[in-house]
Amino acid sequence: MKVACAWDGAFTTHDLGQHVDIAASRIGLCMSFLCSCKLLERAPGRGTYRATKTGAALAAPWLRSEQQGRSALRAALQSIWFVEAAHTRLGTDPGLASGLTAHLLSQARAGADKSLAAEVLVDFMIQSGFLQVDKPGYLRWHAAATPESADPGVGPNEQTSEVSPSGPAPATGGAGIPRPRTEPPQIAGNGDIAALLASPIRIVDLGRLSTDDLDALHRHLRGLASVIDKIKGLPTDRPI
Repeated sequence: MKVACAWDGAFTTHDLGQHVDIAASRIGLCMSFLCSCKLLERAPGRGTYRATKTGAALAAPWLRSEQQGRSALRAALQSIWFVEAAHTRLGTDPGLASGLTAHLLSQARAGADKSLAAEVLVDFMIQSGFLQVDKPGYLRWHAAATPESADPGVGPNEQTSEVSPSGPAPATGGAGIPRPRTEPPQIAGNGDIAALLASPIRIVDLGRLSTDDLDALHRHLRGLASVIDKIKGLPTDRPI
């Protein structure tokens, strides 16, 4: 990231890979992540990028010291969705790292198959100084990561408030995690029951339900399955 943001002009993943001695094939997801954070942007040409104004502003603090570079990075990313989610979760008291991972998945409307991506985001926030390890298995919000304490190396108009949940999602893959949806998914056919039933229900969505809600959902699903079995002439005493 430091090298990419400090690069003068456009560069390819091959250029960057040679400079940091990492295979270009392993850099693509990192570039997608930095683009989603508005630190890099696409340039003309295959696999070509350049630093944005926000990203380029991080180069000087990084050159001065690691501490100033991380402080400037926190100032640039303080409004990005996963940082705000972590601050909401851990802003007042320490919490389980696994709980933060689940919270990120919930905010992103992502399934368990994206758990590794959420854990990578947590690691990134620890390395950049947003979070601190409190005790084994627990994290706390780093006081220095609050906007008031952040390094002003990146101006407020250049910070990533533009990186909103409605922004473009990063490329899919093992390290990709989608942005949270700000609106519920639209059901085709103006409330068509088939389209409604086809809409997936994720584990993280069930986590918002109370015990009574889950019991009611189970009863309704059993009733619906029983009716469908009768319509299709199937046994109605199957366990559900």
